[in-house]
Amino acid sequence: MKTISLGPMLSALAMLVGFNFALMTVRMFATSGIGYGFLVWNLFLAIVPLLVSLHLTKTDPTKTKIVLLSLFWLLFLPNAPYILTDFLHFRNFTQKMPAWFDLLLLASYSISGLLFGLLSMRQMHLVWRKSFGKIANFLIPASALLSGFGIYLGRFKRYNSWDILSDPLAIACDSISLLTELRVIGFTLGYGTLLLLIYYFFRIPNSESVRSSD
Repeated sequence: MKTISLGPMLSALAMLVGFNFALMTVRMFATSGIGYGFLVWNLFLAIVPLLVSLHLTKTDPTKTKIVLLSLFWLLFLPNAPYILTDFLHFRNFTQKMPAWFDLLLLASYSISGLLFGLLSMRQMHLVWRKSFGKIANFLIPASALLSGFGIYLGRFKRYNSWDILSDPLAIACDSISLLTELRVIGFTLGYGTLLLLIYYFFRIPNSESVRSSD
């Protein structure tokens, strides 16, 4: 069975995260403020889905465990592409830094979050395909579209991933109401489709499993 080592990918992502932190440190020292500090937390949340998928690929989970962790994974997946919407904050903070620097900062964090999400989606796709067969080919598009809706809930309704555990009724009621609005449907389809198309573009061809290098 053909495998792909994750070692080089994870090393590259680690270097990218280090670059992100370096950019944030420079900005904080230069402006004497936290400014875009929220990006650090958003990036951490974007890493959570990858941690879940890594766990599933490194173990031999039962189908029940896969289902449960898949639901947990889905709660956090929207955090990966969510950082793309943080461009809305461009130039909302101090103007002490040049525009090109803030664009670089936002782009670096956004790309990092997206890459974490794409790699995690690829791993989950392979886990699902191994355990559930061809149904995995439908779970990936569904996950992308649900992520698009999750991004909307986070950006405009200010819900967090864990709110579905603490206040599921409120989220359910809001979701039913929101999905009747054309702008919400458009946002969901737009961001969900973008995530799905980028995933299909970057997915590893002709591989049956993804594993961490020893």
